[in-house]
Amino acid sequence: MYLSSKFPDIRKLFLHFFLFTWVAITAPILLAAEFGEGDYVGTGFEVRKDGKVLFNHTMIYKLNSSLRIERLSNDLYKFTINAEIQQSKSSTVMKDRRVDRFRVLWKSHSEGELINQSSRHKDDRCRFEIKGGSLKLDCWIERNQVWETQYYQAKNSVDNNVSNHEIGFAEIFDIFCISSRLKLAQFKTVGEYAHTSQQFKTLEKIDAKTLNLSNPDASVGYSLIIDRMPYFILFGERAETFGGPFCSIITELDHLEAVTLIEDNFTTFNFLDQQKLGPNEISVFEGFIPNMPDVALSVQTAYEMSSISLYSK
Repeated sequence: MYLSSKFPDIRKLFLHFFLFTWVAITAPILLAAEFGEGDYVGTGFEVRKDGKVLFNHTMIYKLNSSLRIERLSNDLYKFTINAEIQQSKSSTVMKDRRVDRFRVLWKSHSEGELINQSSRHKDDRCRFEIKGGSLKLDCWIERNQVWETQYYQAKNSVDNNVSNHEIGFAEIFDIFCISSRLKLAQFKTVGEYAHTSQQFKTLEKIDAKTLNLSNPDASVGYSLIIDRMPYFILFGERAETFGGPFCSIITELDHLEAVTLIEDNFTTFNFLDQQKLGPNEISVFEGFIPNMPDVALSVQTAYEMSSISLYSK
């Protein structure tokens, strides 16, 4: 069943799905120089052999671990791990420190391999996965013939106790989409200001050819990285029969995460309906924003990327 007459026209919501394919291809290039320098707090570990868990953080009395990542060159990083482990309440605290240099090979915008530069560890293999402030390292240790997995959280996200991704999206959406009042000239002004701001130092304008490939309806677009998360910001003024002006933020969220983010951060909007078109899942919200005409929000998700769009009803 398609959206009934009380809902915004489905054509106003739908963005060309190949936009998500473009994002999936482009994001690794944007992120390649932004591996995630800084300090991390250890949240757990696991040692496995032949598919069986030999040891993990739940089996010990106390674990304190930290990781510092420093960039040495374009794709070369220094990892310094400090750990304190206490087997039981009465046992001696064991301390360990290890320093490695890894070359980063990206496989996607959030996963890749770490190549140890030491000849001593040339047969070790490490995979990594990054999502927001979380970092997972999964390494094959040749000398012990085991897999060792370590989990870390960026120290700033631990201290804030708030989702950096949620903060990042809400701030970007407010600055670009809401502040623009769905007017192209104002959106461009916001973009020019953001270019000079230290807060948005990774902001890059998307060139016209790439923008047209991503979404022919978009007039202006920017790419931005905040805390290892890619954001693509698009503005367009489609023909009136196809919805008029829109402002979209595209980032790595599944559909439930994106819908929850809307419900938590935009309480003047109410959920209306959810539809599915091929690989695209679409949810619709309507509501109001002070000093703006009647507006609606949509969430469109495909290929593990979501576009959250503001447009006039």
